[in-house]
Amino acid sequence: MREGFKATDRDEKLRFYSEAIRLQPKYAEAFVNRGSAHYDKGDVERGLKDYNEAIRLKPTFAEAFYGRGLARKAKGDLEGAFKDYNEAIRLKPDYADPFNDRGIVRYEKGELEGAIGDYNEAIRLKPDYASAFYNRGIVRKAKGDLEGALKDYNEAIRLKPDHANPFYGRALTWQARDQPAAAIADFQKYLDLGGGVKDGFKEKAEAQIRELKKKL
Repeated sequence: MREGFKATDRDEKLRFYSEAIRLQPKYAEAFVNRGSAHYDKGDVERGLKDYNEAIRLKPTFAEAFYGRGLARKAKGDLEGAFKDYNEAIRLKPDYADPFNDRGIVRYEKGELEGAIGDYNEAIRLKPDYASAFYNRGIVRKAKGDLEGALKDYNEAIRLKPDHANPFYGRALTWQARDQPAAAIADFQKYLDLGGGVKDGFKEKAEAQIRELKKKL
């Protein structure tokens, strides 16, 4: 969705894609890319508007349905997101991303087996998909499959060792297995990588470390 443009500044991306749209008002790909830039910047409404326009211009555009699914999910519209991911998959069955994100929706709806099925398919299509391994680890832990969860977190960390969240998930799994030293190490690694600063989990990880140290 965002290939072909290397700028890292979000405002620069917005200017670039807006100019492309000005020059070619029926350029659906530019609307998707601008929608992604808006979404990344936190402007979900404008992102949604651009995805809608891309779909209007190109009704078979799988990436536009996927992007709109992300925006709808961000607004709390799980059913709308689910429908858009389904359509993206129907249009492009080898597209791993909507399987991964549909799995997230299914997990939030309590459909654990369906979520695992979607993560399995995302990983089959994209074997180095760290996020899918991480997300499958969450569901496996929720189902009580601690060994499976550990394997998935390990693989997510192997693929992307600089991502904080799998360390947090693995720490919780070590904790559930009553292995406080391993849990402390992973909570600390999560903090060292900057995890939890934006979502409030930093304080939770710090509190977990304090409690676990009492068990050593």
